[in-house]
Amino acid sequence: MPVDWVEVADADEAALRGMTGSPTLPLAGSDPFAPEGLQPSLSCRLYRHTDGTTNSTPSVADLHRVLTEGGPADTTRKG
Repeated sequence: MPVDWVEVADADEAALRGMTGSPTLPLAGSDPFAPEGLQPSLSCRLYRHTDGTTNSTPSVADLHRVLTEGGPADTTRKG
């Protein structure tokens, strides 16, 4: 799967791209880790893992799930 690294310079570009914190990992134009209603932001982002811990990236298990199942996750929050 190809991956593009995109640097977002300001809040307007974050809103245009649907960025909901850094890092944002959009798949097919949407963010599978963003809860409904999360506003665009340049803030740091924490991903909540199923064991209750948080990290600056999704867990390997959550990435595998969204890549194979394509479903949204309720595993993120802005920090």
